[in-house]
Amino acid sequence: MHHLIDSLPSLWFLRAVYILGINCFGHDASAALIHDGRIIAAAEEERFSRKKHDGWLPALAIQYCLQEGGVDAADISQIAYYWNPWIEPQQIIRHVLRYFPKSLQLFRGASLHYPFLKRYPCMVRLRHLLRKVFPFRSNVSVVYVDHHHAHAASFFLSPFAAANVLVVDGIGEWSTSSFYVGQGNRLTLLRNIQFPHSLGFLYSAITHHLGFQPNSDEWKVMALASYGDPQVLREAFADLVHLETDGTFQLNLHYFDYHLRGAQRWVSDRFVRCFGAARVRDTSLTPHHMNIAAALQSRFEEAMSHMVQALCVESGLPDLVLTGGCALNCVANAKLQVRGGVGQTYVPFSPADSGTSIGAALYLYHHLLDRVRVPATASPYLGPAYSDAAIEQAVALAGLSWERIDDIYAETARRLEEGQIGGWFQGRMEFGPRALGNRSIIADPRVAQMRDIINAKVKFRESFRPLAPSVTVEAQTQFFAGDMQSPYMSFAPLSTVIGRQRIPATIHVDHTARLQSVSQSMNERWWRLLKAFESRTGIPVILNTSFNVQGEPIVCSPTDALRCFHHASLDFLVLGDYLIARGAN
Repeated sequence: MHHLIDSLPSLWFLRAVYILGINCFGHDASAALIHDGRIIAAAEEERFSRKKHDGWLPALAIQYCLQEGGVDAADISQIAYYWNPWIEPQQIIRHVLRYFPKSLQLFRGASLHYPFLKRYPCMVRLRHLLRKVFPFRSNVSVVYVDHHHAHAASFFLSPFAAANVLVVDGIGEWSTSSFYVGQGNRLTLLRNIQFPHSLGFLYSAITHHLGFQPNSDEWKVMALASYGDPQVLREAFADLVHLETDGTFQLNLHYFDYHLRGAQRWVSDRFVRCFGAARVRDTSLTPHHMNIAAALQSRFEEAMSHMVQALCVESGLPDLVLTGGCALNCVANAKLQVRGGVGQTYVPFSPADSGTSIGAALYLYHHLLDRVRVPATASPYLGPAYSDAAIEQAVALAGLSWERIDDIYAETARRLEEGQIGGWFQGRMEFGPRALGNRSIIADPRVAQMRDIINAKVKFRESFRPLAPSVTVEAQTQFFAGDMQSPYMSFAPLSTVIGRQRIPATIHVDHTARLQSVSQSMNERWWRLLKAFESRTGIPVILNTSFNVQGEPIVCSPTDALRCFHHASLDFLVLGDYLIARGAN
């Protein structure tokens, strides 16, 4: 176990612990601050830098976390980092020797994530780099947490006292899927699957082949899959992914080149002979491309179910924590529940790499420092909030006029009912990739054409992309099958007949929707807006998509919201209780 570069014994006796979790030098850099096991603040660097998937040192996110927590850098005694750099070099050497001389291509041009020779020195010099920006104590402890341990620590946010924990992503050091049992404040690793056998890289390779951006556009492929027929290429994809009797899987590496050439070439000539040439970006999507996406999604779902069921049988536990980047596949998540063999499934609000800043800090606090778990109080609303004075100042600088509304919920619901599209900016910013009612673009879900209007004229993105419904928990079963709670848009259940009839703008071509279940206790202002819309229309559902345009991060500040309001041609913008209407000046 090579978790630490500093000794830990003196830390075991601390009574109050401030831990800063950090993810950087890869993609989606973030920072998180926890105090005695409770998350005080967390945010992705991209929200402040305005650089999509910003992977560099999250200085702005760290600064926010310290300010939100009311602490100085000198108050931080431990820094938990989401990656263990001591594992990777030896694994790379073994890999290069195993596939020599073809593997030498890995050192030329683009790599799989971030150029190894650039990121590695940054990782091992992390304390030095941080102290160049912040006045951390010279003896601050830096703890390197194995990447999949940082993912698996989502267990500590779950409601389960004991559960299976499955981590599935592209790669973490060298692991690609890891099987754990979580109990109390401990995580026990049972086994893992290692690179180059990776469901995450399988999905990324085919994302690239279909003309999209790997490690960014996989959810576009998930959406596209619903337009294809998975049976057309079923046998071919069964040969790509072999399911083993021990509950693991192996890829048929004859179809891939990413393990030999990195991101320079994801698939092999054999793959091209079998599935055709790669689609050129921005060209038309054909039925064949849709069938590839459909077969990929189907085989991915089978592999995930295969691993989950094996883990549940081995542990004897019913419940599941599912995390890692592949846990963003909400369609597969819903089908895991429908297929049975699993009790309740918990997917954290940020299962991908941005969430590992939180996970690394929690792993250090609970597992390494052996601190008792606090009652689960996980909330995704961990980013900055802005005062009325800050909102007024931003609107004035934008040269716009505003109106403060006594009942902002009724006024917003009225505008939605009239067919207007608005921006909804409230309270603390969400952490993670989903807009959960505090940084959202909103519209009437009853108008079937609304999806096409928003995709084309507001978000400026592909027409096949679905939009999500937010619904009150009290009315969820009217519109969606089953009673699966989805507070973080982690599941895409089937809609009911009433759902397809009453909220068509949010229902995908396969009759599913990436649902957000909204309770009053989780987000009262968002819930009250849903209830206000229900009082006017009889429908406690609002179309909800992230407050950004394609290629930009979700908005963070009022200034970001006003800029997006202008470029996205929204009809109105709500900032707290303030209303800005299109054309107001």
